Amino acid sequence: MPSGLTTAFIYTPRFLEFDYGPGHPLRTERLELTYDSISACGLPALPSIRYVEPEPATDDELPVFMKADYLKVLRAADTGDAPPGAFRYGLGASDNPILPGIFR
Repeated sequence: MPSGLTTAFIYTPRFLEFDYGPGHPLRTERLELTYDSISACGLPALPSIRYVEPEPATDDELPVFMKADYLKVLRAADTGDAPPGAFRYGLGASDNPILPGIFR
């Protein structure tokens, strides 16, 4: 790796709190095993790795990354019911289910 480059390792144990249901490809067990394997190999301790624990975005930060209409649909979907236009944004498919309380 060329000198001066840093790789960010982005992880938080909070990732394990999410459960998107049995049909979703992201299984928290696999996520935890992956993290444990990476840690056992000592990769996060390498000098070229910077560990970053993400923080939830604030309401003021979200519009920097997402359009207002998408945020509106996400907030409406947070009730657990599919709002009009949800499928337009890929919400409601088995790999992106609509579940209550995800958008917090």
